Amino acid sequence: MKKRIFQTLPFRVKVVIANGQISKEALLQLEEGDVLLFDQKIDSSLSIFVENQPIFKGNPGYFKGFKAVKVE
Repeated sequence: MKKRIFQTLPFRVKVVIANGQISKEALLQLEEGDVLLFDQKIDSSLSIFVENQPIFKGNPGYFKGFKAVKVE
């Protein structure tokens, strides 16, 4: 019974590719084509959050033509 209820509940899932800070002034001056630099390396694992809790790590990619994240 619990498994059945659990399967019907919607969960918010988000994947964070990088974190950083920017000043209000710099944010207001951003234009199309500007590049934001972050500390995270391009091949680093991504954090996968479920209901704002970090649960998994993963790697970005594609699956059947869609952007996807493979859980490690």
